[in-house]
Amino acid sequence: MKLSRVILMVSLTSLISASTSFASVYSDKALKLIPEGKVQKEKKGDVDVLTKNKTLVEVEFDRNGEFKEAKGGSVKLDNFSPENGLLSLKDAHAKLEATGAIAVGEWSLDHSRKYDWHYEFEALKDNVKYDYVLDARTGTVLDTYRD
Repeated sequence: MKLSRVILMVSLTSLISASTSFASVYSDKALKLIPEGKVQKEKKGDVDVLTKNKTLVEVEFDRNGEFKEAKGGSVKLDNFSPENGLLSLKDAHAKLEATGAIAVGEWSLDHSRKYDWHYEFEALKDNVKYDYVLDARTGTVLDTYRD
């Protein structure tokens, strides 16, 4: 009976250790996307990172550890730099403002069948609130719709 308890304890310790090291992989990947950020919370591939400007960016990874999506509440203060040829949040924001729209709220970076990799921004243009969809590789406006 004592031997089975020892084996069980070793198995549980190994499992906890493996899940902790696997979880830190997500945190490490998220911090590469958000320079100077600090992980606030991590749960099942979702990582909340506090930026150097004290804003929160949420990053999600799939089961294989690949980047899936990100979002934040302040396009002007959030810091996010994805990899694989995608524009940084700062560069995508500049492309948005070049259209005459002013970002006023939340943003997200996501992948879909319709738009491939794209940013979505809440923005004002001519005092009307719109959601803008920009190609995340080129910054081209793909779609706009009234919010």
